[in-house]
Amino acid sequence: MKILINATTLVIGGALQVARSLLIEFANDSCGHTIKSVVSRELADLLPKGIKAAVISPSPARPVSGRASRKRLREIEKGFAPDVVLTIFGPAYWKPQALHVCGFAEPWLYTSNRYAWQLLSFQKKITFQMRCIYKKLAFISGNIRAFIVETDALSREIEEAWPRKPVFVIPNNCGQAFYEYEHNTSAHNPIMLAKDEDEFRIVTLSQYYEHKNLEIIPRVARTMKDRNPLLRFKFFLSLDEASTAWQRIHRSAEGFGVGRCVCTVGVVQPQIAPFFYEGADAMYLPSVLECFSANYPEAMITGVPIVTTDLPFAHSVCEDAALYCVPLDAQSAADRLIELWCDKSLQQRLTEKGREIVKGFLTPQQKAQKYIEVCESLMRQKGNSCVV
Repeated sequence: MKILINATTLVIGGALQVARSLLIEFANDSCGHTIKSVVSRELADLLPKGIKAAVISPSPARPVSGRASRKRLREIEKGFAPDVVLTIFGPAYWKPQALHVCGFAEPWLYTSNRYAWQLLSFQKKITFQMRCIYKKLAFISGNIRAFIVETDALSREIEEAWPRKPVFVIPNNCGQAFYEYEHNTSAHNPIMLAKDEDEFRIVTLSQYYEHKNLEIIPRVARTMKDRNPLLRFKFFLSLDEASTAWQRIHRSAEGFGVGRCVCTVGVVQPQIAPFFYEGADAMYLPSVLECFSANYPEAMITGVPIVTTDLPFAHSVCEDAALYCVPLDAQSAADRLIELWCDKSLQQRLTEKGREIVKGFLTPQQKAQKYIEVCESLMRQKGNSCVV
């Protein structure tokens, strides 16, 4: 079987790391299949030497400047003549002629996003609505035979939106660096400052997106200070100090009188990301919209208790290994964090449950194998449907 791997639209975020791991595994073991990859410039820069891939730039998602890229993709497919086109995260923005299997990681589409919309200004709501329409049309015109999603919760949403399309669930995981990480308190930590005595350290490893709801953190910090003045705590983010997002959050923290309680270590590179969790007492993710967040397995692997929003995407991954707070409610988040600080046995219980859950997650090798198995299964079905 010939498989064309399409990862041409990935330019930022955790999706790049997922695609990178998959492409490495596909290159190492294609199960006897012939595989050709087409990737974005940003993904190509992350791939190890020796892994060959055709680079498509600019992104085919761009309506005007992406025309040449979409034309080149059609030419590559025609020349390679694959049996399957596997788009790691769609839409593809062109119409493959081969059997098309499309990954889905667009939380603004088809999922409940009522909390996320509350975080947008009127102008951004219009922009996001137009963007959603454009992406939905791209999915509709993408000649998709089946979808691959990362959680059961998302599977139900996609099955409802696309009732005639098979939906396969292949759970996500975190970056390979976390599987290779060994907790060593004597090693020099290249990211975090030394922990203050009696400090309750709360970490949030995330780039800035509106739906991540990072702006709530100063309000949570203020509420924690009001509820328990004796609690010595500090939030650590991973935003660029020069970014508009961090400057806005920092001004908010200063305005609430908790400027010293909210800080950033700057952008954290994936290969050293496990160190960000070292010494942490809690991982707080206030996001109100996700398909899957790698923060959850990251915290589980490194033994950090989780506090996050009480929404289906979080429960689907964390189950009973997290404390849940009301979305967009700073007081609820502060209560859960203080509850965690006050109860050492609760911290231990959540850590143990998290480590148990993460044992069931797929390794990058297993995940790549699952993708191949989906393609093989659909090809068999296609072959059987042709038998008279």
